[in-house]
Amino acid sequence: MLSKDAWAKAADCAARAEETIDEQMRILLIRLRDSWIRVANNCETAEATSAARPLAKSASVDGL
Repeated sequence: MLSKDAWAKAADCAARAEETIDEQMRILLIRLRDSWIRVANNCETAEATSAARPLAKSASVDGL
């Protein structure tokens, strides 16, 4: 999953939370939004880490 997809899901949950009149549904949507925000932040960290270091050719150690 890409961070942009997770951010879009979080925004969708936030918009739906504002639209609903059901308090229980609003609480659920806010919790889902918060979860998607955590996923998005984790994805951004993973994307930044992947971009910052080149892929290793092999994990083997010479001579073993």
